[in-house]
Amino acid sequence: MGLSVIMGAFGAHLLGDKMTAEILQAYRTGVLYALIHSMAMLMWPLFKGSFTPKRQKLIWQMLFWGLIFFSGSLWTMGVAEAMGIDWHFLGVITPIGGVTWTIAWFLMAYSLFSNS
Repeated sequence: MGLSVIMGAFGAHLLGDKMTAEILQAYRTGVLYALIHSMAMLMWPLFKGSFTPKRQKLIWQMLFWGLIFFSGSLWTMGVAEAMGIDWHFLGVITPIGGVTWTIAWFLMAYSLFSNS
C-alpha cells in the first residue's frame, strides 16, 4: 500500500504534466487498483483459515503477480512517457494482471462459499 501512495504522489507531483491525459489516467488507475488489491493482501490473515494451504498460496501469489503485471505495467508506461520514451507496448501486459486478479477473486469467492 505504501508503494501505491508513493507512486500516486510521484505521478501527481513529478510526472503528471509530462504525460498525455490518457497515460496519466491509466497511471492513476494503476495506483487505485494497487491500493485495492494491496488492501486485500493486507487483510489476508483474516480469511486465510478458510482456504487450504495450497489455495492460500495460489490466491496470494495471483494477487501479487496481478499487482506487478497490471499496476507495474501502467506505472512503467507513465514513467517512460514522462522521460520521453515510448513503452506503450507494455499495454499488452496490463490485461494479464487484470485476468490474474479476476481469477484470484473468483477462486477466493469459490473457496469461501464452498468451504473447500
